[in-house]
Amino acid sequence: MKKNLLFLSMLLLLILIACSNNESSSSNSTSSSGEEADTASLETTEEQRVAKGQSSSNTSDAPHDRMITYEGHIRIETDDYKAYEKDLDTLMKDHEGYRTNLSTQTTDEGRTSATVGIRIPSEQFQSFLQGLNPLPGDILSQEINSEDVTKSYTDLQSRYKAKETHEQRLLTLMEGANQTEDLLNISKDLSQVQSEMETIQGEINYLQNKSKLATLTFTITEMRPGKVSRQDLDTWERTVRLFTTTINGIMSLFSWIAVTVMGLSPILLPLVLISFLWWMRRRRKVVPKD
Repeated sequence: MKKNLLFLSMLLLLILIACSNNESSSSNSTSSSGEEADTASLETTEEQRVAKGQSSSNTSDAPHDRMITYEGHIRIETDDYKAYEKDLDTLMKDHEGYRTNLSTQTTDEGRTSATVGIRIPSEQFQSFLQGLNPLPGDILSQEINSEDVTKSYTDLQSRYKAKETHEQRLLTLMEGANQTEDLLNISKDLSQVQSEMETIQGEINYLQNKSKLATLTFTITEMRPGKVSRQDLDTWERTVRLFTTTINGIMSLFSWIAVTVMGLSPILLPLVLISFLWWMRRRRKVVPKD
């Protein structure tokens, strides 16, 4: 009996030891999985922190002033193109502007028309527009368009910084890569990122230049003193139109007469012939007096 109790006690002890080992192994496995999950969570948190840091940096680096672009088209009529062009160049230089293009045409009457492109610093744009009033020309129309590109500029800056961070990570991976295949893949990704960075930088430079300098296009038409008024032109056009109508009416009348004569010729010719013969006979019967 004692031997049986001893045997059962030993069996229970072995079972308890086995259960204890299983729980320990399960606990270790769970702990290891938890550590891996914690590590992944920490990495994710770190990435989010970096992303937030970049976003905060981008916000702090954003321009405080609004970025406004100006574009305009102005139509001018002047009696002397050369004088107006000279005064316009003087006003442009006084406002630190420059000419981008010039296209001129001269009519047979010697009048000149031109298209002039000008860039003016945005901070002097309004002053330049006011300076146009005293110039020797009439402003027929003035169309000015403005656009706030601050948000677009800030977004481009954020995209550029994100690409720049991506580039640095790829460079770090390239330094630690040992296999040729890894180097090729990293190099391909790096080339694509750098190409995108160049494109974004180009857009940034374009917005910067466009916001710093306003663009104006002038259409200048020269009208000589004593020019024919529109009313005079209308009178002349009416005269020409009436003359043409009269000529057309006369031509139509002669045309109708010719058609009528030709159409009635089978009847008219015999009548004309008979009338002529009767007249000749009558004339012969008349005896001339001494």
